[in-house]
Amino acid sequence: MVCGVVVCVCRVIHWSGEYYADGVMIYYNRDGETEDLLLPGPLKRPLTFMLLFQTENPGISWEYTLPHANATYTPSFSWHHTDWSVCSVTCGSGTQVSRGCCRDCFLPYCVLCRGCSAWSRKRDWWRIATVSAEPRPKDRSRICNSHACPAWWWSGPWQPCSVTCGPDGGMRRTVICVRSFSPTEQMALMDSSCDDAEKPHETEACTRQAPCPQPLEWRVGSWSGACAQDPCEYEKREVECVATHHTCDPLSRPPDRRQCGNITCGVWESDDWSKVGRPRG
Repeated sequence: MVCGVVVCVCRVIHWSGEYYADGVMIYYNRDGETEDLLLPGPLKRPLTFMLLFQTENPGISWEYTLPHANATYTPSFSWHHTDWSVCSVTCGSGTQVSRGCCRDCFLPYCVLCRGCSAWSRKRDWWRIATVSAEPRPKDRSRICNSHACPAWWWSGPWQPCSVTCGPDGGMRRTVICVRSFSPTEQMALMDSSCDDAEKPHETEACTRQAPCPQPLEWRVGSWSGACAQDPCEYEKREVECVATHHTCDPLSRPPDRRQCGNITCGVWESDDWSKVGRPRG
């Protein structure tokens, strides 16, 4: 049986936290490109670690301990505050947080809060532990990066297109130079305070407008109604050009004459005149 600590620096992609593997508690911590695995032990059976990396093999460093007949280590838990977190913003007054966490002097980082609770004695992997009688401390926060942010261009939403149809419309939006003093406070500046080369465009053509309906060119009247129940008759209507300057397209002119019935009617046809001979006397 192997007892003690195993530290593995590898490229495992996972959230930091506590995990079980084959009955053993594993503390996993990820900091940037470095991952740490810590197993307080004892290990009940050998564990196999697989290394996953996307670039050059970063290598592995590890340590372990063997059981000792006179070992008398007893875990001891107490409340601590974590290091200050990264500032929530890079400028304009952000916030850093230091959270209360439970830590064993044997571990380099925090464990679950139950480690500082009395009922954690029942966990086999902690055996008998010295727990803290103090309540969990409140998280702390402080202001950071309170210096003013550099000026930047703020862009408002696009306004509706200037036309309802056709390809000739355009949209506008407001673009102003501002400076942020906090996440909810900005001040408008003169445009000269911002880099003109980075200014977003304020106008844009409308690209999704439907085609406009064609203007009226021809005005048509009602059919004459002179069929008189004869399907071979024709009726007429008036067709008038009403376009501007009377510039109607003759190819689009509606018909002004139609047959009364939808049948094929007979028509008279005549042959060419024949030659008649001169009478003999």
